[in-house]
Amino acid sequence: MVYYTVKGNTGKIAKTIAETTQLPMERLLKDKPVDIGAHEYIFFGAPVYNEHFPKAVLQYGRNQRWSGKKVAIFSTNIGWKDKQAIDEFAQIIASKGAHVVSILSIQNRGVMSWTVGFGKLTEAEYEKARKWALEIQPKLLRTEDLR
Repeated sequence: MVYYTVKGNTGKIAKTIAETTQLPMERLLKDKPVDIGAHEYIFFGAPVYNEHFPKAVLQYGRNQRWSGKKVAIFSTNIGWKDKQAIDEFAQIIASKGAHVVSILSIQNRGVMSWTVGFGKLTEAEYEKARKWALEIQPKLLRTEDLR
């Protein structure tokens, strides 16, 4: 589990997925990349801001060795061009040899606040992340499910 968070909502969803799948969490920071070399599959999460993942996330995608990795991508967002942002990152890592198995978009509710982020996550959104993780983890473990 690798995630990038700014205001904390992506970190909360990452923690939910990590607890559900019993995977360790590794937080990606601008100045501290996470080495994915030893991992066969990865849950990767980032927030969507201004229709894109943050620049540090896109740069990370371009600089890592993704060849042969199976990846499930999730994002937190307000629903504005979230699929476009996820697809942009998916294309970057696919061009480096990753197999994107699934994507999940978690929409934050509420009005933006610079101290809180884009609103509080609801229990329904946490449950959506749990169900997705349980559905996707077995697919990440099987080689025949690569798309």
